[in-house]
Amino acid sequence: MRKFISILTAGIILTAGLAACSSSDSDSSDPVVLSGGQTEVSGQGGSSDGEDQNVTPGEAGMFDFVYNGVVVTPGTSPFDVEDQLGDYSLFESESCAYQGTDRVYTYSSFIIRSSPDKNGNDVIVSIELKDDTVETTNGLYIGNSSSDVISACGDADTEMPGGLEYTSGSVTLSFIIADDAVTAINYTYINE
Repeated sequence: MRKFISILTAGIILTAGLAACSSSDSDSSDPVVLSGGQTEVSGQGGSSDGEDQNVTPGEAGMFDFVYNGVVVTPGTSPFDVEDQLGDYSLFESESCAYQGTDRVYTYSSFIIRSSPDKNGNDVIVSIELKDDTVETTNGLYIGNSSSDVISACGDADTEMPGGLEYTSGSVTLSFIIADDAVTAINYTYINE
């Protein structure tokens, strides 16, 4: 339960941190200035034609997210995939951790958050699945049972009353579970 509360608290702190940082200058066209100087812009991402990004979920790793044939990997640059995933809205603010800009890309069924690392490179720090229209590479989606998760992923690295976590290197795949149903799926990269 403590780990679940820690994960939930970390998500709230990240969201609050994005809103609390000082102003950001953005080169994006037609930004809408929000309170505190943050900006929000709408992106017109093109859907992938699949010719050079044609990857099926089974070909990607458990800690990758695949959408329309595009592989999204925590810890890599969001600029490699942002426009290939479809239409999105973008929220930007000055990073509280390192020099640069924190970004939140909101797509119809998932959210990607990026932040600069200590070297100033933008990296994907989290991917949050919002509904049951998207799934993990091993076919799991919001609404599955905990036994579905264990059957597809094996025994969890961390098992707690509020969920199951699987970790590989700097990436954690979390399944938040309530009343034996997955209510949230999150990929998290430890940005050091």
